[in-house]
Amino acid sequence: MPVLSSSSPRSKYHNYYLRKRRKWPHPVYKARWHEKLSQQHAMQALRQQASSSSSPVNLLSTLISSYALYNCDPTPNSYHFVIKTLIKTSQSHYIPPVLYQLEKVEKFETPESIFTDLIEFHGENEEFQEAIDLFFRLPDFRCTPSVDSLNCLLSVLCKRKEGLEVVPQVLLKSRLMNIRLEESSFCILIKALCRFKKPKNAISLLFHMVDHEIDIDRGSFSLILLTLCQQNDLKRNEVIDSLEEMKKLGFCLDRADWVNVIRLLVKRGNGKEGLEALSEMKSDGFKPDVICYTMVMDGLISERDYEGADQLFDEMLVMGLVPDINTCNVYVNGLCKQNKFDDGIMMLSSMEEIGCKPNTITYNTLLSAIYENGELSKASDFLKLVRGKGVFVNSRTYDIMIDRMVKEDDMSEALDLLKEMVSKSMVPQPATFDEIVCRLCKNGLFSKAMNLLTEMMGKNVIPGCRSWETLYENMLPGVDIFVCTADPVIEPPLMVINTVLSMMAYDYPPEKLNIYVSDDGGSELTFYALLEASRFSKHWLPFCKRYKIEPRSPSAYFAHASPINNEWSFIKNKYEEMRKRIDDTTSLGKVTEEMRKEHKGFHEWVLGSNKNDHQAIIQILIDQRDPEARDTDGKSLPGLVYVAREKRPEWHHNFKAGAMNALIRVSSKISNNPFILNVDCDMYSNNSESIRDAMCFFMDEKRSEKIAFVQFPQNHDNLTRNDIYSNALMVINDVELGSLDSYGGCLYIGSGCFHRRDTLCGRIYTLDTKINWEKQNHKEITESIDAIENECKILVSCSYEHNTQWGKEMGVKYGCPVEDIITGLSIKCRGWRSVHLNPKRKAFLGLSPTTLLQTLIQTKRWAEGDFQIFLSQYCPLVFGHNKIPLRLQISYCCYLLWAANCWATLYYLSSYWFLPFAYVFVGKYAYSLGEFYWLGGTIKGWWNDQRMWLYRRLTSYLFGFCDVVFKSMGFTTSGFVITSKVSEEDALQRYNKEIMEFGATSPMFNILSTLALVNVLSFVNGVKWVVMDSDINHFRELGIQMVLCGLIILINIPLYEGMFFRKDNGSMPSSVTFQSTILAVLFCAVAII
Repeated sequence: MPVLSSSSPRSKYHNYYLRKRRKWPHPVYKARWHEKLSQQHAMQALRQQASSSSSPVNLLSTLISSYALYNCDPTPNSYHFVIKTLIKTSQSHYIPPVLYQLEKVEKFETPESIFTDLIEFHGENEEFQEAIDLFFRLPDFRCTPSVDSLNCLLSVLCKRKEGLEVVPQVLLKSRLMNIRLEESSFCILIKALCRFKKPKNAISLLFHMVDHEIDIDRGSFSLILLTLCQQNDLKRNEVIDSLEEMKKLGFCLDRADWVNVIRLLVKRGNGKEGLEALSEMKSDGFKPDVICYTMVMDGLISERDYEGADQLFDEMLVMGLVPDINTCNVYVNGLCKQNKFDDGIMMLSSMEEIGCKPNTITYNTLLSAIYENGELSKASDFLKLVRGKGVFVNSRTYDIMIDRMVKEDDMSEALDLLKEMVSKSMVPQPATFDEIVCRLCKNGLFSKAMNLLTEMMGKNVIPGCRSWETLYENMLPGVDIFVCTADPVIEPPLMVINTVLSMMAYDYPPEKLNIYVSDDGGSELTFYALLEASRFSKHWLPFCKRYKIEPRSPSAYFAHASPINNEWSFIKNKYEEMRKRIDDTTSLGKVTEEMRKEHKGFHEWVLGSNKNDHQAIIQILIDQRDPEARDTDGKSLPGLVYVAREKRPEWHHNFKAGAMNALIRVSSKISNNPFILNVDCDMYSNNSESIRDAMCFFMDEKRSEKIAFVQFPQNHDNLTRNDIYSNALMVINDVELGSLDSYGGCLYIGSGCFHRRDTLCGRIYTLDTKINWEKQNHKEITESIDAIENECKILVSCSYEHNTQWGKEMGVKYGCPVEDIITGLSIKCRGWRSVHLNPKRKAFLGLSPTTLLQTLIQTKRWAEGDFQIFLSQYCPLVFGHNKIPLRLQISYCCYLLWAANCWATLYYLSSYWFLPFAYVFVGKYAYSLGEFYWLGGTIKGWWNDQRMWLYRRLTSYLFGFCDVVFKSMGFTTSGFVITSKVSEEDALQRYNKEIMEFGATSPMFNILSTLALVNVLSFVNGVKWVVMDSDINHFRELGIQMVLCGLIILINIPLYEGMFFRKDNGSMPSSVTFQSTILAVLFCAVAII
């Protein structure tokens, strides 16, 4: 085959065709340029779409569609733009989808700058956890985190203290990401620690930087030092030690650092060390300026190193430094402290010569020092000199003059200066105005102080806290506190004085408190204990108020308190010494002749007197008029009066009611305060604010006129955890008494009650009832103590109340063991109301009975007295008719009919009509359990409460009912049984272990034991009939009775243990067990026959 040559026509045509039709590939640079151009167009379209739309746009969709239109892939810049736009337009809720698209769809390496912007955004919104999560997700976005993103996160976290706390965790996790901290990271942390006042932690970071060979910026040292100097809670030694640590790391102080150190030392009262720092500053080559010299001079003057200050001032002049006004003022202050007033005045001329014109501070410094030195004439001349020079007298100048006039008790001049000051539109310092008001009140010019306060407030002069406190204290009415005791054996004198001391230590103006102790036993042991308490109170009261301790009964406080300082130990020793003396005297049974010489009052006890036959004894142990009646802080002590009314066998003394009325008469002669608080001798004050709490009701601007008394509940501090004898009366105190406020007020329950004196004395409520507390607070007494005591003896004589209205229309009512109930009822029937106040911290704590018999006897006295009221002329339904609301009458009857409930305690039903009653029975006890538990009780405590509910109705209420009936028939007379406050040691131990105490014979125990055994025998016999006879009809007839018997058996388990299983001294006496067993067997035998 022939070969064609290139020169042939066919060959030329063929080559041309190949060149014409062949597809040549584009160059690489041309393809990249084309893609970049497309991306630019897509980005431009995205920007236009984002800026042109007024409504929120889904930028993610716009981004995807824009780049798809130009057939190119989105770029990192496009995502960055979308995220920044969403942040700027507050569309942050669209960011998560964008991040999802960026993480799951895109393949490029994401720039770190995108995430730093997002971390800063989370930081601005305080979304610290979101910022942390995003930082640790960076690898998921194909982004390698660096120290830049870590620093951004640290800056965000260090803005808030909460974020700073999670920084250690972040740093630990960042090490796993191979991120190495740099100097910039440490700078961020150090600044944050200094900002949050943690310079010691910042110093620890410095050591960490040195260990890792990271350079330390000098500014970090200076910042830490400045923070140390500004932190007031750091001691001077701690700051110096920290500075030495930084010096070991290579820190060299510059001029600003030395200034901070000197300022710190001077501020902490170390002027001489400031002088040493000034010398070191000069040795380091830094020339101190006027500010440094001024600060050190001020420190030396504060330490009274006047010679050193003079030398420093001369040195400053030698170095060519010109003193400024602050330096001159410091120097003048030093001259004034040396009482060199003439040199100070001459210094004024020297200041003018060097071109440093004295200012108002200079003149005020001199004026204040001259006044303080008591040179009033020189101060007056200097003041004329100042005004002659035309110097502006500012408010500080007036404050200085007014303060001095107040100290000199020249109130007329002080008031003139105050008015002159206000007329020049100057506002006095609150402390200055407070001094005027306090001095006016101290001088007894309370009305003038009130008028001044009103006038000044009209001129926009705002008083300080002391003015309001002083005025409030002066407005507070006086309170007479009655403490009643009757027998030093069952109410030990030591217990009485602990109650008295707690009353004396109230957080209340002591000059407005008077404590009256009624000793119906007329015991010199009680009087001796009160004499000891009056001496101890001089130490105890300041201690209580200085440290705001609670409770303020020494015995209760020291039983649980731990030592706090040397004063605590001193007071504890004083109390123990007093306690030992009182216990020794009580054990001896009499006061020794040596003790009798300590007070004239012991001469009142004559030979042959006893607790039922003795003369009237009145002794004022603390007379508030006596200038020596002051505590160790120089403050007034509350008044303290011992009262033993006359008692003779032929005169009926009316028990506690008679003692209360005697105290009302005695107190009206001595103090006559408008309010009376009465407490039992075992009810010590547990809340020092109780009087102020009660006064809130009596002094209320709108409703106080109608309130006669404020009743606090009776609480106890010796209750066991489950309150074995149910002495807390939890539901009554916390629910029932408080709910009576809506009906007109709670009952008066005899203790822990604040009364208005006039309502106790028979005043009837009228619409125009008003009390001027200011007039009520002042009772001037000019007689001597002996004269007052002799006059008061007449008021407490046996015959004083004969043929008077005392006990009838005046004072506490007579004729009933529960005189408090009819007294409160009669007050309400005269138109008054009462208030039940139950604060979170209990106001009073006393002693509850620690044996079953004591509890039952106490309840019997209450039930008897209440039922006696119901059958008397004071029955609420009769006596209160048309005087108090019917709801309140019925509420009273709920308590007055306690004794009558004994007959309906157990009610057996066997018919089908029992089912509705069973529903009520179950519902009632379910509600009772829930209520008891809600009030803070326990399930076992509720069970104990139900047991005592049963025992009281079977014994106390029954005996109380019978006694009232027998008394109405003339067979018996009323008595008043005092609950013993003393327990034997072994009985107290069993009480604390919640073991029921029997140990004594009593008809009450016979009844309980007999009924408990009858229920056991009945239950056994019923089971025998049902099981042996296998007759379902027997179960239908006896089922309900068997269930009730079973419940009674369960509730009586402690009784069975005391009868048959226990061998201790608190078990049931064998005679009671034997008698009860015989009676129970006979009863069951008769029933079977």
